[in-house]
Amino acid sequence: MTAFVHFTTRTFVDTPRPDGRLPAAVFNPSRLDIDQWARTFRAGGYRHVVLTVKHGDGFLLYPSAHSTYSVASSPYRSGKGDVLREFTDSMRRAGLSVGFYFSPPNRHDLNVERSSWNPRYPRYGYSAAKGNRACPVPERRVAGKPSFTFRTDEYNCVYLRQMYELLTGYGPVTEWWLDENGTSHTPRNNSRDAFVPPPGVSGDPTQRYDNAAWHRLAEALQPGILMFNGWGIRWVGNEQGFARVGGEWSTLAVRNRPGTGVPQLSPGGAPGDRATWAGARHLLWLPTEVDVPMSAGGNWSWNPGERQKSPEQLWRIYTASVGRNANLLLNFGPDRSGRIPEDQVERAVGLRRRIDRVFGRDLAGTARTAVSADHRVVERRLPRPVTLNWIGLREDVARYGQRVESYRIEIWDARQGGWRRVGTTTWNEKGEPIPDLDARIGFQRYQHLQRPVTTHHVRVTVTASRGTPHVSALTLHRD
Repeated sequence: MTAFVHFTTRTFVDTPRPDGRLPAAVFNPSRLDIDQWARTFRAGGYRHVVLTVKHGDGFLLYPSAHSTYSVASSPYRSGKGDVLREFTDSMRRAGLSVGFYFSPPNRHDLNVERSSWNPRYPRYGYSAAKGNRACPVPERRVAGKPSFTFRTDEYNCVYLRQMYELLTGYGPVTEWWLDENGTSHTPRNNSRDAFVPPPGVSGDPTQRYDNAAWHRLAEALQPGILMFNGWGIRWVGNEQGFARVGGEWSTLAVRNRPGTGVPQLSPGGAPGDRATWAGARHLLWLPTEVDVPMSAGGNWSWNPGERQKSPEQLWRIYTASVGRNANLLLNFGPDRSGRIPEDQVERAVGLRRRIDRVFGRDLAGTARTAVSADHRVVERRLPRPVTLNWIGLREDVARYGQRVESYRIEIWDARQGGWRRVGTTTWNEKGEPIPDLDARIGFQRYQHLQRPVTTHHVRVTVTASRGTPHVSALTLHRD
C-alpha cells in the first residue's frame, strides 16, 4: 500500500481549473501540518508516500529556478516556503519512503508561459515547429555534481532540468510518477486544456515527450528508482481501485527495448497473458499499481463538503487490488488548512484495523505447509477444524518470479470423506458479488470463498504454470 497526496492550487478554489490559469496566490494553507500527514500514514499502515509535486496545471510545490509558477510566488511563508522540503523531511522522520508525482502535461506553460526559444509560441507544445537544441542539465554546472547534455526540445529541456532539481536536492526518491505521459500530448480547446493558439500561430501544437531521456536521467541520479507508467511500474488501466479479476501479471512481454520510450504491449488479453506475447522481444518485471481517490465523488484534491468512500468500499478496493497482486495507491486530499481531514484519517485507520483483523492472523497457526515433489500441490493440515472464508496465496517471486497461471482450491469434506472444490467470489466496481477466477497469484492473492467452510485440511493444486511453480504461502482467514 502506498499513500497518494494531491495538494495544489485546486485545493483552494471551489471550482477547480486544470488549465494553469489560476494565480499562484491562491495557494495559502493556513496551518500546514505535514507531520500530521505522516502520523496518519503510519497509523494506516503505509510505508511509502507519493506527493503531487506538480500536477497538470503546472504549479510547483517547491521553488524552481525554471518556473515562476510555484510556492515562491504564493503567500505561503511570504514566498519563502518549500512544501516539498517539509514533506520529504517529515516523511523520513516517520520512516516513510517518498515518491514524486511530476506531471508531463503543463497547462500553465501551455496557456500562460511564453517560449524563450521563439516568443511566438507557448513554452509547452509545438515541438516540431520549435525544433531541438543541445540542453545542458543542469543549466549551469555545479562543482562535484554530475552533468548531462541532451538534444531535445524546449519543454523537455525544462522538464529535465526540474527533474535534476528534484532528484539531486531532496534525498532518496523511490518512485517517479508519470501521468498522461504516453509519447505526446496534442492540446485541445476542451475543459482540461482550454487551449487557443496564439494570434498568428498555426501548425501542429503537439508536445512530444522524451521518455527515454527522462528515464536515463532518473536512473543516473537515483539508481533503481521506479518509473510509474514507464519501465518500473505499470498502471492498472482504471481509477476505480480494481485490478483485473483473476489477478495481475507482474511479468510482461514488451515489443521494444527497455528504457526506450514507453513499454509497448501486444493486445489480445490481460497484460502478461500468453496471448500478448506475439511479437514481443523482452520479458520484464513490471508490477501493477492501482490508483484511486478516497473521495466518494472521485475528486483527487480536497473539495468542501465532499464525502469519502465507505469503509466497506475501501475494504473491497483493498481485496480487489492488493488481493489481486497489485499495489494499492490510495489518495488523500489535505484541506485548505493543510491537514488531512478527520474523516479521511478515520477511514485510513479503520481500513488498517480490518486488514490486520482478517489477514493479520493465519487460522492455520503453526500447522506445517506441505509441498509435493513437483511443487504443484500445497497443503495445510490442521490439528482441529476451523471455519474460514478467505484463502491467502503467495509465490516466491523474489527468487523465481511469477509463474502460476491457474489452480484449484479444495477442502477435505469430512461428511463426504473426500476432497471438495470450493468456489470463490469477488466484487465488481459497483459492489456486486461476481465469480472470481483461480488464475494468477504473484506476490499476494486473497480469495473470498462463496460461503464459509469448516475443515481441518486445505490444499491448492497448480493446474498450469510457466515452469516449475513455487507457491510459498497458503494461509487461512475469516472475516
